[in-house]
Amino acid sequence: LGQTEAARISLLPARYLRASVLQTVLYLLAAFLLTMLTCYFISRYISRLAVRPVEQAMNREKQFVADISHDLKTPLAIIQACNHILAENPEKTAAESQAWLDRSDAAISNMKSLIDGMLTLSAMDAAQRLPKQEKINLSGIVKKAMLQMEVMAYDHSVVMESDVQENVIVTGDAEALLRVISGLIENALKYESQNGRILVKLSTHGKKAVFS
Repeated sequence: LGQTEAARISLLPARYLRASVLQTVLYLLAAFLLTMLTCYFISRYISRLAVRPVEQAMNREKQFVADISHDLKTPLAIIQACNHILAENPEKTAAESQAWLDRSDAAISNMKSLIDGMLTLSAMDAAQRLPKQEKINLSGIVKKAMLQMEVMAYDHSVVMESDVQENVIVTGDAEALLRVISGLIENALKYESQNGRILVKLSTHGKKAVFS
């Protein structure tokens, strides 16, 4: 006797087949959109990581330009004041004018030092340059800043008085502190009325130095 083969035939409505195909297409479309969104967010995240160092470098460069521009204003103001005084006193002899010439020369040297520092920093990452941390005599730095600003006080007809405590020792960067203190004294002179007075004071309060 031969084997009898049985066949089973299922009849499905066309509506069911269309719904099944549509559901499969929707699943595939949803999977495709999910994959694309995932790739988009991953690529966006990676792009941000790649761009971040560039943005940080640009921000450091902008901040550096702003800082150096502010620092250069002080020696320029001193030179301008010296020239103004010399122009208003043409009858003075060379010996009598030498003091103002010396102030102007010191301001030029200070400007040259700032520019040299700017050129040095342009060749390296500014973020890697940490300020010096060494024991310094802040009293001497304040006196040096006052000496630099003396010509501006004279030119603005402002009396500059001092109350500087001797031998105030702090830890920091001498050049940076000189620039900061000179800038503060310059601002005081700039906004003080003619024939006015400013007081430059340095004292200690506990373990801290107080400059005003």
